[in-house]
Amino acid sequence: MDKYLNWIWQMGHQKSSAIDFQTRVKALFFYQRKSGDAATAFGNTLVSMATIARFADVSGFISAYFVGHDSLLFYSQKHDDQQLVKNLSDIFNLSAKSIAKRVGYFCSTFIVDTPDGYVPIPDPLKRVERLGRHLYGVDETGLKDSLFF
Repeated sequence: MDKYLNWIWQMGHQKSSAIDFQTRVKALFFYQRKSGDAATAFGNTLVSMATIARFADVSGFISAYFVGHDSLLFYSQKHDDQQLVKNLSDIFNLSAKSIAKRVGYFCSTFIVDTPDGYVPIPDPLKRVERLGRHLYGVDETGLKDSLFF
């Protein structure tokens, strides 16, 4: 890696500080992950994959999907992941929930099993909710752009 780029990364990631100007308290943090960083989604994905891989029961495991903090695990039979949720909380201080449903839900999208295979169906409530928000710096998306025809 280019030494200058490596140095820039180190300056932004090795040591950070937070200051409360009212109380004049300053705290130093080392290697703290930063939200909004160019690698946030990728880093969150790696953390999710690694922590779940550490404790997930792979018996009957079919596949897994990860994007940022979202994950979806498929098992061949009904599966209880409460111990996984407890371990993620107790060991890594992460909040997680395990929801067993016939229809998968991942990144605001339903994953529906059809005779032709799995089909992603956008969550209509999330789509309508998104239309009501103004996202600065993001291309405008209309209802027509959010629907399948």
